[in-house]
Amino acid sequence: MTEVAELERGPVMWPTIVRRVVPGALETMERRADGERALCVFWSGEHAERAMLEAGNSPDEGWRAITRDHEELSLVMDLLAMTSGPRLIYLEPPPNYPDLCGVFEPEVFIGMLKDSLKS
Repeated sequence: MTEVAELERGPVMWPTIVRRVVPGALETMERRADGERALCVFWSGEHAERAMLEAGNSPDEGWRAITRDHEELSLVMDLLAMTSGPRLIYLEPPPNYPDLCGVFEPEVFIGMLKDSLKS
């Protein structure tokens, strides 16, 4: 798992998800992690947009890269939990920092984001 210190030593994080809203559902970009579905969280909007396009998720189909603060990310995870969505977060490594990734329980990751704002 990535520690708070690792979040502080690398690039600045602007937690970003890729999602689209379709009638009756919220679809998110996901990965398989630890045998489960996990919400992809990217380090920046640019990083997320690049991954979105590489995955074939087009803005014309409603896909968007959206930066979320820790509170908004918490709300997204709550919504996903109510809709049988992913229950883990997969932090995608940013370019040039392959070690800054990991799989997290949402409350752990969101707590780390909150703590990084305090320092």
